[in-house]
Amino acid sequence: MGFLNGLFLAAIATALVPILIHLIQRRKVQQVVFGSLRFLRKTSHRVVRRRRFEEILLVILRALALAALAVAFARPFFHRPTADRASGQTTTVVGQEADLVLVDNSYSMQADGRLDRAKAEAIKFLREADPAAKVGVAVCSSQFQELCPIGSSAAQAEQAVQGIQPSWRGTKLALAIEQATRVLTRAGRDEARRRIVLLSDFQNGAWEGHGDWTLPPGIELAIRNVAAKPVPNVFIGRVVVPRLVVAGGFVEVVSATVRNLTDKPLADARVTFRVGGEEKGTLSVNLRPGEETPVRFRHKFIEPGDVTGSTSVQADDGLPEDNVAHFCVHVTPRVHVLLVNADRSEKAVLNDGLFIKTALAPATEGVVSPFEVREIGPDEMKPADLDGTDVVLFLNVSKLSAAVVSAPQSALRTPHSAFGSPLGRFVAGGGGVGFICGSKVVPEDFNRTFGGLAPCKLLRFAMQEGDPPVVINQLDLRHEVFAEFAQPHSGDFSVAEFTQYFLTSDSLHAQVPARFSHRDAHPALLERDFGREANGAKGKALLFVSSLDLEWNNLCLKSVFVPFVHQMVKRLCARRTGGTRNFAVAEEVTCPVPDEAGTATLWCRTSKSEPPTELRPHPTGGGKVVAFSPEKPGIYEVAWKGGSASFAVTLDPNEPDLRPLDTKLLLSAVQKASAGERSPAVGSASVLAGATVRERLESRQAAWWYLVLAVVAVLCVEMWLATRIGRA
Repeated sequence: MGFLNGLFLAAIATALVPILIHLIQRRKVQQVVFGSLRFLRKTSHRVVRRRRFEEILLVILRALALAALAVAFARPFFHRPTADRASGQTTTVVGQEADLVLVDNSYSMQADGRLDRAKAEAIKFLREADPAAKVGVAVCSSQFQELCPIGSSAAQAEQAVQGIQPSWRGTKLALAIEQATRVLTRAGRDEARRRIVLLSDFQNGAWEGHGDWTLPPGIELAIRNVAAKPVPNVFIGRVVVPRLVVAGGFVEVVSATVRNLTDKPLADARVTFRVGGEEKGTLSVNLRPGEETPVRFRHKFIEPGDVTGSTSVQADDGLPEDNVAHFCVHVTPRVHVLLVNADRSEKAVLNDGLFIKTALAPATEGVVSPFEVREIGPDEMKPADLDGTDVVLFLNVSKLSAAVVSAPQSALRTPHSAFGSPLGRFVAGGGGVGFICGSKVVPEDFNRTFGGLAPCKLLRFAMQEGDPPVVINQLDLRHEVFAEFAQPHSGDFSVAEFTQYFLTSDSLHAQVPARFSHRDAHPALLERDFGREANGAKGKALLFVSSLDLEWNNLCLKSVFVPFVHQMVKRLCARRTGGTRNFAVAEEVTCPVPDEAGTATLWCRTSKSEPPTELRPHPTGGGKVVAFSPEKPGIYEVAWKGGSASFAVTLDPNEPDLRPLDTKLLLSAVQKASAGERSPAVGSASVLAGATVRERLESRQAAWWYLVLAVVAVLCVEMWLATRIGRA
């Protein structure tokens, strides 16, 4: 038996109050002999004895009522002891249990027979389970899957465990425990005890991204580590490919990471780079235990289309499957750039178009630029100039002809009227526009012409005569334009001095990846990604608030100028990148297909044993797509009538890291300060919300309610007896 509010038991002492009052105020009888009443002596003694009995009974009833009321306030419940199979200790619970056996079947469990040990431990637990307990089985990796619902028989649960197969997925234990908690809360709400039994190898990356989630009260977590010993592993980490690759353009860099998580040095390990199945280069790496190093291979992609390849390392370790990582590069034809230049000055130093055109398409013999540049004036621009164009750069432009920027009268009444003009339709279809400022830009005209397409509005000049120059000193190195400058010795923007630029306003929809060194940190570069807005558009717009010639700054003379211009144009080529081509196992892959395409066929080119799969397109806001979730790394190809697309699938980069996770950190992360009433047992660990379990037991039994009814009954008897004594 237990009590939810044990302190109220001290109120049982109030049962002594009626007894004390009775002892203090009881009547003292004096014997007086009367001659005329001597024949009534026997009757008098009988009456006195009966009255004393009734008074004692009355005191007992009053004391009993007070004691029962104190016990009712203490909220009692009844329980029985059961053995805790997860820790070998005895735990006090009542009624049935609800146990969910959660088995990790991620890629790391393939090492050293870990999955087999986990299945054996799970079967042992199920066979030792209380026959009255409700049990269920689930598997976890990067996803949670319930194999056997809670309430199934032990035989069904054991059969589900025996059928568990290894997967190639990563590990997300926080997600798995959270999902298991929901299952237990829903299916085991009537049970006195609800427990998750987690069997995993607890590899190093299993707990990443857990956030602030904690185990709710009333749920127990018991963990079993099935990693018998550390497993050394050498593997290829994430492969990084350029986002935009143009056929016949510049030499591109494909990089990967080699990690040595063994206890021995890795000497002269051969790293091989293959493209289309052919070996294109090799490197030798030397790594100390626990070290990692990047490897970079340079390659020029000649033909447009999807080009697949791999990077592999030669090493003798516990998991040879992760010694290779695949990649896919979507190679596009040359990017067509239209320069609309309002200041084609005869002075080269004041001509933005000259510097940008030279940066994008240098006149170098034997070098084919990935950019095809055409230059016109703003008065010459017509809607037909947008046909076949990928990026439009407006240099020092604040006015355009109405034929380019005006929308029909019917479109002006729509919420997104800016996309009704030819230029707006160009952006809505995925085209990119860039705005470069200069002395010929008039803010009022600029805002009126490009108000719905520019990232923000222009206000006025920021610098006054005599003001010292400023520099760009705040860069978001995670942004694609500046990611190339994140490495040491890759360029310094602070060496370029700016003597003038425009202030901006209404930039709520814009991202600001670069700012000036002014005390107010004025924006230098602003971006608006229309694809993230609920307007159906797909393109992007960039605004550089200064010039790109020598009129207001000397940026064009610095080493960062050419890669900066290239990165801006690549960023604006949203519709030429071909979408994402590289995924991790179990991520959803979506592939756009033509509207007239029927069914598509999917097959894994690196696994000949897997049969092709038929995919049916489904409509989306931007057209038809087919989708699939690959369960194994490799190269996948989706083919439909008239076209195809390739995709590379790799392991979760954290999954091959077989170093053990500290389970104490995991437990401290999931349990609240008030939870946990016993220390972790040897060989396992538990988080118990004991107080909440007692509340559920007491709430289900409601013994206090019966005690209150008993108190009312006792008080009714006491009132009747007291009335009877008073009349006597």
